[in-house]
Amino acid sequence: MNENTEKRTKKNTKLLKMGTYSTFLTIIAIVAAIVVNLLFAQLPANITKLDTSSNALYTISDETKELVKNIKDKVTFYLIAETGGEDETILEVLEKYKALNSNISIQKVDPILRPSFTSNYTDDETELVSNSVIVESEKRYSVISYYDIYVTTYSEQDYLNYYQYGITPTGTQTFAAENEFTSALDYVTTDLLPTLYALQGHGESALSASVKGYIDMENIELKDLSLLSLEAVPADTTGILINVPTMDISANEYEMLLTYAKAGGKIMLLTDPTSYTEAKMPNLAKLAAHFGVMADEGIIREGNSNKHYPGYKSVLIPTVTADSLSENLSTTNFNTLLYNAHGIIKTNTAGVGTITPLLTTSDAAYIKKNDSETTEKESGDSEGPFYVAVTVDDSNSGASLFWVSSGNFLNENYDYLVSYGNTNLFMGAVTKLCEKSSSISIIAKSMNVTALSITEGIANILGIIFILVIPVACAAFGLVIWTKRRKR
Repeated sequence: MNENTEKRTKKNTKLLKMGTYSTFLTIIAIVAAIVVNLLFAQLPANITKLDTSSNALYTISDETKELVKNIKDKVTFYLIAETGGEDETILEVLEKYKALNSNISIQKVDPILRPSFTSNYTDDETELVSNSVIVESEKRYSVISYYDIYVTTYSEQDYLNYYQYGITPTGTQTFAAENEFTSALDYVTTDLLPTLYALQGHGESALSASVKGYIDMENIELKDLSLLSLEAVPADTTGILINVPTMDISANEYEMLLTYAKAGGKIMLLTDPTSYTEAKMPNLAKLAAHFGVMADEGIIREGNSNKHYPGYKSVLIPTVTADSLSENLSTTNFNTLLYNAHGIIKTNTAGVGTITPLLTTSDAAYIKKNDSETTEKESGDSEGPFYVAVTVDDSNSGASLFWVSSGNFLNENYDYLVSYGNTNLFMGAVTKLCEKSSSISIIAKSMNVTALSITEGIANILGIIFILVIPVACAAFGLVIWTKRRKR
C-alpha cells in the first residue's frame, strides 16, 4: 500500500467514524424530541396553551378558578359534535376547566354514532345543535345550547337601520362559554338551590330580562309571590324581593312578612321617594321599622359636583362602602348611580340588627320635600350625608334586610352609565341574602374585532421606519455585501 492510498484509507475511516457519530447524535436528538413532546402533551392545558387572543377568550376568571378547585363531585362535560367538527375554541376552554380539577372530565359524543345519547337529557321536540354541551354529575345535569355560548345581540339602532335603510345588522357578538360552564358546574354540584320570591300585587316594578338572566346564572330560582291567598310565606323561600311598590301591603301581608323576618327571613326592598312614604305605606314602613330603619322623606339633591351626574343634582353618584358584600361582588372597584333617592335613617327605637351603610352621599347633599317649590338648598332643609342603601343583619335570628332608596336603581339606562355597577351591587346582595358564598356572574367576552387605534405622532414614526429607515438599512446592508464580494 503506497503512501497516498494509506492517507485516503485513514481519511475515509475518520469520515466514517464522524458519520457514525453524527448519525448516533441525530437519533438521540430525535428520540429526545419525541420523549419531550410526549411528556409535554401530558401537562395540563393551562400550562401548555397560553391565551394570546386579543379578547382573552380562553382565560378563566378568578371566580371560576375558586369554584372549580373546590368541586369534589365527579363532573363530565359532554361535547355534542360530529367527529372532526368540534369547535376548537369551546374545546380549549373545556380543557382549561379540566386542568383545574381532576374530578372534571371531557367526553366527545358524535350524534351520528350515538343518535340516542341526547334523548336522555332533552325532550323529543328539542334537538341540540352541533357543539352544544351537557354537564352532568351524580346530582343533576345541565344542558347548554351552542347558541347560549355564542350570543349575538342587536341594539335599537341596529333594528332602526334595518327597517329604515335595509342595512343588515351585525350586532354585538359575545362568547359566553365561561358564563355558561361555570354556572352549570355550580348547578350540578351545589347542595343549595335557593328560591327568590318577587312579591306581587302592589304595583311592583318588573325586573328586566338582563337582571333575570343574572339571577338565573347564579342558579337562583325566581318566582312570583302573591300572599293574598296564602296563610304564610312559602316554606321554600330563601329570600323575598319587594321591588318598588306603588301601593302598601295589607295588614295580613305585614303579619306574614313580619313572622317570616322574625324567623330569620331575608328581605330585599327597593323604594322610590315619589311613591313611598310612611303615610302612604304604613304597613311596609312598620316592616322596615322592625329592622330599625325608616325613610327620610323627600328627594336628595347632591351639592358636591363630584358626587352627582353633570348638570343633574338628583342623579347621585354615592360613595360605595360595600365591604360587607365584597365576597359576593363580581368586582369591588365600581360606581353606582341613583336617580331620585330618599334617605334611610335609624328609627327612634332600636331595631333587631346591625345597620351597615352601602351607599352614602356627601355632606353637601340636602333633601327637598316633595312639595318644595324650588330645588335649590334652603334654610331648614335636612343636610347630608345620607344613607341611600343599607343592609341590616340580625346575628341572633339570621334575618337580613337590603334596602335601596331609588326606584330607578335597576333601570338599565342609568346602570349603563356606570358600567352596570348597580347590577353588580344588587347581585352581590342577592347572592348574600340567598346564602351563596360568592357570586359567579361573569361578563361575556366580546367577539367583535376592534380596530387598532394609534395617534398621529405614532403613525408618522411608523411611516418613517417602514418607508425610509428599513429600506435604507436593507439597501446599505446589500451594498456592503456586494462590495466585499467584489474585492475577493
